[in-house]
Amino acid sequence: MSIDVSDIYLAKCKDLGITPTSDRENRFFEVIRRNCSGTIFDLRDHGVGEHSGDAIARYLEQKPDKYGSLFLGGNVIRSRGAHAIAKLLMVNNTLTSLDLRSNDIDSDGGIALFKALTHSNCTLTFLDLSGMSGVNRNHIGIKGAEYIGVMLSQNQVLNRLYLSENGFGVEGVHRICDGLIGNIGLETLDLGSNSLGVEGSAILANAIIKSSLKEVLVTRNHIGDGGAAHLSTAITTSPHLTSVDLSSNNIGPRGARYLGEALEVRVGMVKLDLGKNELGPLGAKFISEALKSTISLTTLILQGNSIDNKGALDIADALRRNTSLTKFDLSCNRVSDDGVTALSEALRYNSRMLHFDLSSNKIGDEGGISMAELIYHNRTLQHLALRNNSMQDVAGERIARSLQNNKTLLSLDVGFNDFSYRNTSEIERRIHQNLIRYKKEATTRYKQEIAELLAIESRLTSAQNALEQERAVRVEKESLVAVSLQALELAEEKTKVQLSEIQETLGEKNKTISKCEARQNIITREISRIKTEGETKFRNLAAKVHKDKDTNLKFEKRLRMRILELDEMKQMHNKEIFQLQEQLKLELFDRRKAENDFKEVSERLGNVVEQLKAYGKQILSFFILSYLF
Repeated sequence: MSIDVSDIYLAKCKDLGITPTSDRENRFFEVIRRNCSGTIFDLRDHGVGEHSGDAIARYLEQKPDKYGSLFLGGNVIRSRGAHAIAKLLMVNNTLTSLDLRSNDIDSDGGIALFKALTHSNCTLTFLDLSGMSGVNRNHIGIKGAEYIGVMLSQNQVLNRLYLSENGFGVEGVHRICDGLIGNIGLETLDLGSNSLGVEGSAILANAIIKSSLKEVLVTRNHIGDGGAAHLSTAITTSPHLTSVDLSSNNIGPRGARYLGEALEVRVGMVKLDLGKNELGPLGAKFISEALKSTISLTTLILQGNSIDNKGALDIADALRRNTSLTKFDLSCNRVSDDGVTALSEALRYNSRMLHFDLSSNKIGDEGGISMAELIYHNRTLQHLALRNNSMQDVAGERIARSLQNNKTLLSLDVGFNDFSYRNTSEIERRIHQNLIRYKKEATTRYKQEIAELLAIESRLTSAQNALEQERAVRVEKESLVAVSLQALELAEEKTKVQLSEIQETLGEKNKTISKCEARQNIITREISRIKTEGETKFRNLAAKVHKDKDTNLKFEKRLRMRILELDEMKQMHNKEIFQLQEQLKLELFDRRKAENDFKEVSERLGNVVEQLKAYGKQILSFFILSYLF
């Protein structure tokens, strides 16, 4: 069924319980024309109820490609309207921003929305379901938190999620963080006023480290110093975190020390909000020590921390060394003239600070004069707030005169000081002149920025051309890879066939190997047996050789003794022969006697020769036996 703007108007009248009239309808149509043209449908704080919320969702279903943003914050669409918008999200592919803060949406309506956000075609990057304090705040609760965790585990498109004041508590935050771990899409998460406490902050810190979160808002959660310790660990460890809001959390000096140490270590933190805590002068000292070394922090909010003059002096000392801060809020800190004078002297020639807030302190004329000196010398500061202090016309006149030399200050809030109308008007006039000059120079600045952007565009074009070339080369390589893959697939098929044949051959070889192994086992056993027998025989032969060796040694000993005996006998016989020869010579003349004697001697000599031959044979046999054994 088709629906138009008139149907939305009638549904709104039904929600408000009023009678439709032409005047009311015309006013409503004018609001639609003014707020819902282009790609934004904006009816924030316009009395939209559950019936008109349902009608708006059905109306947008008919225009799936027109609107990119739907802003319905501060209305009362309740669960029915939330269900209708959830249905819209299932079919719409253009919505990127959805504001439903403070619409009296309960867990049922929240669950419907989170289920829709798990849809694969969802394009939403911004969702605000925060429950601003009041009658119509959202109350998604623990039950809805479970579905938020499920949604975050599946949706990698949603980039910013605001869920303050929804009554999650520690259990609800635990369920949300379960889904947050591993999420690579969400960069901003607001869990303010959800009663996290120390335990909930520990759970959140762990999730921050394991996610891609860059900005976390944890205001009004009573985390105290313990919670600050957990979140300082997240600041130190997370590679993505750049902004943390810890305002109104009862953080004292000990928590400030943890956070200060984290800032000294962590490079990349851009914003830290510690407003409305309990830092005091000591906590301010810890933060000021971090300011001396940090090179990335640009925004620091210390509003309402009772740092007094002592803390202001430490901060002033840090500002002399700091080169990164561009926005600093020290309002509501009971800083008087001495502290303000030190701060103004520290910032007098500072070239980075753009916004400086000293509202609601105890600045008198002396401090006001020092701020006039700051205004006179500084050429960077654009916004200075001195509202609600105790300055009088002495300071007012000096500030007005100092503006004659300052052309860069664009806003100077001196309200609620005891200035005369003349001084106040002069200050406003000078600031107005600076604004006019700033706007006139805007064209030149814009031209410079445009020139810089054009140069960047040229570089990007060159880079894009290079990328196109690389893409062409990559496409060519991909085609070659595709051909190679086809060849590999064919080779793989052939390899599979060959592998099958090899497996069959291996099967046969395995059988043969099994038979060979069996035969080898038999041979191994036979070799073992032969080896055992051989070792036994070897041992026996060795014993025999050892025994024969002993016998040979004894035989050699006897042989040597026998040889000695034979040598003695030979000497004795040689002696006898010599004697006989002598006798033969003497008896030569007596032939007969000689012949007889000769015969006798010959016989005796023959016997001796025979004995010698016998002895020679014995000796020869001994040598032969000795050689054989």
